Amino acid sequence: MNAFTIIGKWWLPEDSNNIESGTLYFDSKTGPTLELNGSFKEMKDLSKRLNPKIILGVTIDSKLITLYKCYEKTTKTSFPGYTSSIYLVDVIFQNCHFKKEEDIQFNSISINYSFLEQWMNESGIKYKYKINKGDNSLKEYDLKYGYPKTIEVNIDDIRVYL
Repeated sequence: MNAFTIIGKWWLPEDSNNIESGTLYFDSKTGPTLELNGSFKEMKDLSKRLNPKIILGVTIDSKLITLYKCYEKTTKTSFPGYTSSIYLVDVIFQNCHFKKEEDIQFNSISINYSFLEQWMNESGIKYKYKINKGDNSLKEYDLKYGYPKTIEVNIDDIRVYL
């Protein structure tokens, strides 16, 4: 997955009045990181780690973001200056807000992995060709595409289709 940066406003679902600006960074090697220009904590609680299950956000182009399973990496305060916080994030949901962990439910999910078709050795492309016997030149080439057969796997209560 390609790296990206999202600038936005961020808050905890239980404290929607404490909105902080910040930037969400994603890199395939390091994963998602949220850097806030502020803190969700009060001054008296700055020494305590905050590991919220959910952080909500809205981007500068009005997209909703839910960050799930967040872990505070650092909080810094300087005088004069301001407080800043960095959170590590396990999961990013784009275009939706989940205010509680119980709300994170899906009827279906679609995932595409790079090179999955090669790994499975399955393709929808079928071809035939005929060669002229005299000069070995290509006489006929027929290329067709059809969806490969679906492979279904059941894992506990989940049905996976490949």
